[in-house]
Amino acid sequence: MKLSSGNNAPPYFIALVGALFALLLSTPASSVGEDPRHNPLMQDRPSAYVTENNVHHVFVRGRSNHLLHWWRTSGKWQREDLGGDIISGPTAYDTGNNNANAYAFGRNGDLMHWRRSGGRWLVRNLGGDPGGPPTSYGIPNHNVYVHTRKGRLWHWWFANGGWHQEDLGRQLVSAPSAYAVGNVHHVYGRASTSNILHWWKSGGKWRREDLGGGIVNPPSAYADGASHHVYAQTLNGRLWHWWNSGGGWRHEEVGKGVIGGPAAFVIGSTPHVLVRGSGSRLVHWWKSGNSWRKEDAGSGLIGNLTAYPGRDGAVHVYARGPKDHLWHWTNETGRWRQEDLGPGPGCRFLGCGLLLPALSNGKIPP
Repeated sequence: MKLSSGNNAPPYFIALVGALFALLLSTPASSVGEDPRHNPLMQDRPSAYVTENNVHHVFVRGRSNHLLHWWRTSGKWQREDLGGDIISGPTAYDTGNNNANAYAFGRNGDLMHWRRSGGRWLVRNLGGDPGGPPTSYGIPNHNVYVHTRKGRLWHWWFANGGWHQEDLGRQLVSAPSAYAVGNVHHVYGRASTSNILHWWKSGGKWRREDLGGGIVNPPSAYADGASHHVYAQTLNGRLWHWWNSGGGWRHEEVGKGVIGGPAAFVIGSTPHVLVRGSGSRLVHWWKSGNSWRKEDAGSGLIGNLTAYPGRDGAVHVYARGPKDHLWHWTNETGRWRQEDLGPGPGCRFLGCGLLLPALSNGKIPP
């Protein structure tokens, strides 16, 4: 049956698709896109990094609800299935010497932790009530942040031989973005008011401030020396940048045509931001001097992306793309190219193949 041939689809099928669209579009934005069970685009967000010995790693939730792991050595990609029963995109990092850690939201409502030790993977249940994809970093210690289904920010950390957790407060409705500068921890997320909330811990005490903004997707944040930077998509589909270099928070508009949360980082002294633009295009912004520049870096993005700088200064981007496969975009050869890493990322959602184009047009925050 060709759905593109006009009126060939049976009336009952058209009615079913219409009902699903109506249900999704009538759901309040504050509850859509936060709990992975409400929005398939939140299920396929990958997590990726490169190690000090130049091995590239990507983790993603597969169609079987398993945690899948790709890695590249000497130009060759390999894949393994780590099992599990997860319904969110994972977060992952390496603390050196091939000590990989990955976390994801389990169907049982708990935070699950995969850790590679001695060449094999160990899995542990950390408990809790996560409401969406977590974020994490490995130094100092192991730190994981997640928003719960009740809109609270929870923090897990490993110290003195065991895991600990604490409740950092309410009003958070998105996956957080987090990093540490020395022993000072920073967390950013979207509030129920659509503003950016910033938590930071210094001297053993957590503090919080509201940065304003009116954003619709999880922000992306990093530190560059003593400067702190946050990027997010605003309600009108524009990319905005907030920064604080010691004299208070300032902000600027970077550009328009943004659909989906950004991924941002700095290479040398140059900030880079990757986003999904209109028409499922990959858009790359970078700042040269005082001006932002923009280029089209490829096509075919369906879900949310993740990105990082390579050891050689190249940019690497991963996302769910054509044929429901995991795709890799990079400019490591001096120009942008994209490669198909094969099947794996999945969206187990009724009518997913038809609904994802609608979810991707910006009407529903992914």
